[in-house]
Amino acid sequence: MNLIMIFDYKEMNWVLVLLSILGLAILFLSSFLLSKTKLSSWRKRKLDHISFLLYIGALRALNSNFYDILAIFLISVLIVGILSIIPSVKLFDFFVSKDHRIDEPKKELSVNIILTALMLIYVFFITLDVPFAFVGGIMVLSLGDGMGELVGRSFGKSKIIRNYTKTIEGSLAVFLGSLTALTITYYIYQISIIENFIVIFLLAIFATVLEFICKNLFDNLCIPLLISISIYALNM
Repeated sequence: MNLIMIFDYKEMNWVLVLLSILGLAILFLSSFLLSKTKLSSWRKRKLDHISFLLYIGALRALNSNFYDILAIFLISVLIVGILSIIPSVKLFDFFVSKDHRIDEPKKELSVNIILTALMLIYVFFITLDVPFAFVGGIMVLSLGDGMGELVGRSFGKSKIIRNYTKTIEGSLAVFLGSLTALTITYYIYQISIIENFIVIFLLAIFATVLEFICKNLFDNLCIPLLISISIYALNM
């Protein structure tokens, strides 16, 4: 896995760019089909959350040319923008309507989506020379936070604090999901897992604590931001 970001528009891999756009289209289609199932709305939302974040992580891991990533980003924004202003489609409104929590105003979710996107762009640029820092943060948010809610809401019985939604089962799932996410990240970048196991273990604990103390809207911001910065700082 290439650890160095290349800035060369002459070396753009247009096949990879087109395949990435196709992958995004498949994600949108799968999300639409998922919306037609009988799964509970929160499970649909969380599965969307996991799959789209895994896509972003894979996109960064597979692309080492800045201009490839820029082309994918601009084309994706253009396509989503066009589909969002077509009255019969309204793609952005579709996701906001489908994925908002019952107790969460749609306007609040829209703001959260925009803030998360801006945060990811910021983290992408500050970790250009340590790319697995960005991927690690995204993977932890996807698998750690994702598994935490799926397990916690489905099987969580033991409240950590009375009158608080977090459960021991959910937090354990966050830890194991984060541990798995970081292990996968280190593996795909061919960084020794054994030599860095203590670091991976401590980062997974840190992610679990962040998920516990951050409320619904803020975990999408603080988990990838702080985990990515932590990985970056440890590898400078």
